[in-house]
Amino acid sequence: MLVPEKAAVDYLISRYLLKQLLAKGLITHEEFERIDAENKKSFAR
Repeated sequence: MLVPEKAAVDYLISRYLLKQLLAKGLITHEEFERIDAENKKSFAR
């Protein structure tokens, strides 16, 4: 089980990395949104 603060930091890191992929054109905006939604669910546990 993740500590809430660690989960929040991990989520922010994952979002930063997703933004980098989006900026480089490696994922679409739709993919970004779908992955981010899944990350929100998984890091909220």
